Amino acid sequence: MAGYRPRGFSEYIQMIWRRRLTIFLVLTILFVSALIVISRIPGFYESHASVVVVGPQDDRSVSSRATSTIERLNSRAFLSSVAEKDDPYPNRSLDSQIRGLQRDMKVDTRYRGDFPELITVSYRHRDPAVAKQVASDLAAAFSSMNEAIENQLNKDELAADAQLAELENRGRQLGEARAASASRRTWAMRAASQSNMARAERIATASSVEQLTDKQYALTQQIAEQKRQIAEQQKIAQSPSVTEGARASGSYGVLLVRKAELEAQLKEFSAEYTDKNPKVAQVKSQLAAIEHQISQLSSGTQDASINTPEAREVRSMQRELSRMQTELDITNRELERKKQASGGPINPGLAAAGSAAAVPAVDDDASASPGSIGLQARFNALLTQKDNIQKARQIAAGLDPGVFQIVDTPVEGSAPVGPNRFRLGLIAFLAAIGIALLVAIVREARQLVSISDDRDVAYYLGSPVVALIPETLTSEEQGRARRLSLIRGLAVLAVSVAAIPVMVVVLNYLQLFQVLASR
Repeated sequence: MAGYRPRGFSEYIQMIWRRRLTIFLVLTILFVSALIVISRIPGFYESHASVVVVGPQDDRSVSSRATSTIERLNSRAFLSSVAEKDDPYPNRSLDSQIRGLQRDMKVDTRYRGDFPELITVSYRHRDPAVAKQVASDLAAAFSSMNEAIENQLNKDELAADAQLAELENRGRQLGEARAASASRRTWAMRAASQSNMARAERIATASSVEQLTDKQYALTQQIAEQKRQIAEQQKIAQSPSVTEGARASGSYGVLLVRKAELEAQLKEFSAEYTDKNPKVAQVKSQLAAIEHQISQLSSGTQDASINTPEAREVRSMQRELSRMQTELDITNRELERKKQASGGPINPGLAAAGSAAAVPAVDDDASASPGSIGLQARFNALLTQKDNIQKARQIAAGLDPGVFQIVDTPVEGSAPVGPNRFRLGLIAFLAAIGIALLVAIVREARQLVSISDDRDVAYYLGSPVVALIPETLTSEEQGRARRLSLIRGLAVLAVSVAAIPVMVVVLNYLQLFQVLASR
């Protein structure tokens, strides 16, 4: 044989058309089998959760936490815990269940610039209850991240509180050293000036003894009444309804600052006025009240209700009482000094006596320690850190606290969301047409190398065909041919009908349409 006879496009079409019955049968078998398989694919339900990311858009830590949580959703460790808990694919291995979860779950993130604004977690399953349960477990990863963030904030806050307490203790020590130094300088200045004022004091003493006696009586009555009112107010402040939920006060640093200001003011007044001056007496009374409050805070005697309005009223009344007692002490000392001055020389040491507790002497250089500036800067930095922690715990209006807020919880689907049977049917029809044409082309391929008509004879012999002798059959042969055609048709029909369930089994085994339906 010399080779293939050249054929035109129309001749190839005619060759395929001769196999139209084969094309129809193959197309019918494949398409019907595919429709049966598609109709048997169960529908699947989808459940999803929407998570809003709360925080400033310039905070890179929020974006990194969102990214890490999304990556955790696809991790093997997290999905294995979900598979062990919910068992979404019964009778499968753990690896198969993890692959199924990764295939059927979907995480979409909507960004505003570079900031993740909304995260949607969805999961599909044939059972709507399982879909809801798995979607809830996936969304729980964001709640776990909120708890981890809250725990870290608590640790940071506890560490900041511990450092603040340490700084307050060191600041108190520095304040005491500064107060002792200022007291020593004041003592020296007062002792130098008292010798010059002794003569004038003895002259003025006689005229003021009577006034001081009246003032002493009035102050004694006021102190008694003030103590009674304080006792009543303390009963109110210590009641369970008031003390419940109160927190420790952070006013210690403010008291230290106020104490330093009063000591500086007392130093300034001592250089200009005597101890009997009303300004000096008032500053001393305020300083005694401040030292009394600092002593209470240092010894831990304040109760849990220090920040309640009733407790603040008690402290205010105690400060007023302290002021009255200080004023009474000053009045008593001044009265005693004046009485002594009226009968003899004034004792300089008596004028320097005070009602406050003795402060141990320190060197003058202690008040000028350069470390106090660093302590104040560190103290302010820790206060700023605590403010940032409180801001990180902000609560959005109407939502739950935390960086990740689940605004749309998973629910059971009432209707299946897939598969798209029309699309699968169209794919099956196109695939059946392609396979049917391929079968027809394969069956006609042998005609390309064989002599099947007069054109093949003329091509291979190199001479034209003069005439064609048609095939003639007797009536008996024609009857036999019709019977053979009928039997052949019935056999083809039976084989076609039998091939449909076989193709259904093959397609179910290959899982082609099941895979397409899951996408």
